[in-house]
Amino acid sequence: MMWNWLVSSLSLGASLVLYDGSPFYPNTGILWKLAEDGGITIFGTSARYIAAIEKEGLRPGRDYDLNKLRTVLSTGSPLAVEGFYYVYRDIKEDVQLSSISGGTDIIGCFVLGNPIGPVYATELRCRGLGMRVEAFDENGKSVINQRGELVCTAPFPSMPIYFWNDLIVVGQGWENDERIILFVKLAEGAELTDDLKNRIRKDIRENASPRHVPQG
Repeated sequence: MMWNWLVSSLSLGASLVLYDGSPFYPNTGILWKLAEDGGITIFGTSARYIAAIEKEGLRPGRDYDLNKLRTVLSTGSPLAVEGFYYVYRDIKEDVQLSSISGGTDIIGCFVLGNPIGPVYATELRCRGLGMRVEAFDENGKSVINQRGELVCTAPFPSMPIYFWNDLIVVGQGWENDERIILFVKLAEGAELTDDLKNRIRKDIRENASPRHVPQG
């Protein structure tokens, strides 16, 4: 989904800056040095990364020139209230911070930032344009002001027509975090042995990343 999103930004004349590797190598400030050197205006990252650099005591706004930075986009999981305060205190006080949520399955965003609206700690600002988004509880009922799963209940411009023989992967809430569960459809006559499980894990680790490896 991020590939589609980034490539589409080229049509607007934007330049892309991608960092491939650990965000803490060779030091904890490497991404902010990149932002300084590249004059980055929109910095996309994860809630977990923001929490990690706060824990490390990093102060990018003090140590790097971020004058051109206008927007910080956080995704992957909800940004904690501490993360909101950290961004405005230690990164930049006049930046637009947007906690957003999207997905590979919809090739887009459910909810994202609003450049003309206020920012409230812990809140995602608004539905994406053209997206009819609701929150469903565990019984599939639409709820408001309750914890639930984001669901698009009507067709939208970027929706995929079909999936190309993909395996199904879902996230499950687990110990105040989220773990990945992979559903495997076996070929006729095949068995899900320990050897096959290990081969699947190995292929995912080598061709995606260790973070993509399912639990269990």
